[in-house]
Amino acid sequence: MRRALFLLLISLLAAVGTSATAGGAWPRGKGNGFLSVSWTTFGDAVGYVKEISGPLSEKPELELTNESAVYAEYGISERLTFGLDSFSRRESNLSSAILFIAAALGNLDWKNHYGAQIGYGPVRDWLDRKDSVLRAGLAYGRGYQSPWGDGWVEVDGKLGWQVDAEERYWKIDSTLGYNATDRSMLYLQIQSGAGVDGPIYVRAVPTYVRRFGHGISVESAILLGMQNDNAQGLKLGAWLDF
Repeated sequence: MRRALFLLLISLLAAVGTSATAGGAWPRGKGNGFLSVSWTTFGDAVGYVKEISGPLSEKPELELTNESAVYAEYGISERLTFGLDSFSRRESNLSSAILFIAAALGNLDWKNHYGAQIGYGPVRDWLDRKDSVLRAGLAYGRGYQSPWGDGWVEVDGKLGWQVDAEERYWKIDSTLGYNATDRSMLYLQIQSGAGVDGPIYVRAVPTYVRRFGHGISVESAILLGMQNDNAQGLKLGAWLDF
């Protein structure tokens, strides 16, 4: 039971995912900041549709989970970025707030970019227990150009340790992005992860971002569970580059 709850916690910790412009392989740069505020709702919508499409012995309900998240970064040097990665769910009291330092590795002028990250912060789990998470990460990214426009690819992996529960987890976010115009971009992120000896989940998150000037952007995304994840959802967020 404890392991099942932990695996559920890890899957939900990654339900929203990090913004494709955040952290990872590219440093923010000295004096530059980024702030993302988002709201996500998700549940087993496909299962709900199947239930209401068949014979009904009782009225089914679509159970949705709502989450708010805040992600922030600030470049303290050309190579080092300080940040906050946090979320909360009022219905379940599940929450986390990880402070981290990310460092660019290698020459900043290289076409291939590499980054490392270490973070620590409090988490409250499904049993309403307070714990702490120690998290480390490595990332790779590269920009590309094509006849249809430019974009980027990135692979961001993280390994976490829930201290009191003595449980580990990992997750990998793989992103393919495309700058459609000067004011819009599209990207597809494939999220995967698991607890130790647990089943691997896979989720697809196609996202559209619209820039409005003055550093303000709005994102909209769809969450599609693919493996060991039966949830579908919608994410809306606002970004500020400063």
